[in-house]
Amino acid sequence: MSEENGKAGDVSGKKVLGLVAFIVIMGALLGIATHSGSSSNSSNKQPPSAAASSADGAASSAPASNSVTINPSPPGLNQPADDGKFEFVVSALKCGQHNLVNDNEFENATAQGQFCVLSVSIKNIGSVAQTFDYSAQFLYDANPNVYSASSDGTEAANPSGSRCWSYASINPGVSQSCNVAFDVPASFQAVGAVLHDASVSDGVKVGLQ
Repeated sequence: MSEENGKAGDVSGKKVLGLVAFIVIMGALLGIATHSGSSSNSSNKQPPSAAASSADGAASSAPASNSVTINPSPPGLNQPADDGKFEFVVSALKCGQHNLVNDNEFENATAQGQFCVLSVSIKNIGSVAQTFDYSAQFLYDANPNVYSASSDGTEAANPSGSRCWSYASINPGVSQSCNVAFDVPASFQAVGAVLHDASVSDGVKVGLQ
């Protein structure tokens, strides 16, 4: 009986030792796996300063953007400015006149403020006739306020019988010179003109300073 008890005790001891060994081995394996995972995570992470430096380096190495567009200055006096079928060339803007009269004493005009008279040459660069409409021409100041042309002033600013104020038809390749008058405040300071080949066209700006 004692011999059987001794054998049973030996078996129980071996089982305990086996269990302890199993636990030790599993603990070691778990530790190795945990260490490996943390090393992998730490290798994939960078300190904020390092990440920022990398981003700055990538940004500095990227080519500069060409998306900024610089708008060219508008044409000025004695420079051609095209809109539709017309090529305009403004030669002068004369302000400060209160009364206008042409060679016909009955064709005169009196300004509420002052007249500014725009002298412009109009050439038809299209392939069909086009009508010049003085009322589709405008002046503007720095605010910018926009000023329309004066019918009486434009009639008086051109020779009697001129068609500049009565919708002159200009054939292809032909030029016509006209004066367009604007009744503006006495304090008006012109910055530019907007000229149109028709009332519905985009128009072209001409600098007057």
